[in-house]
Amino acid sequence: MADVQEFTETAVSGKATTEIIEGQPRVKVVVRFPEARHNSTEAIGNILVTTPGGGPVPLAVVALGGLFTATRLTLVVLPVLYQWFPEPETES
Repeated sequence: MADVQEFTETAVSGKATTEIIEGQPRVKVVVRFPEARHNSTEAIGNILVTTPGGGPVPLAVVALGGLFTATRLTLVVLPVLYQWFPEPETES
């Protein structure tokens, strides 16, 4: 997942990948998507990400998978855990 976050950050915000030395000053080379691509949520959602299985999947599908997982945890798993582990009694 960290790879997806780093890729998306680089595509949208840019990232210095190397430095070129011309004379005395160093010039950083920044890589990012063209402005038309990184300013559009639809274009960002259509970025293809390689899965561990090797297949390409749109970034929007990866994001939705994370949302569904978080929702299941919040609505199903946490309430069950609260039922299994009652609150400790407080001393008055």
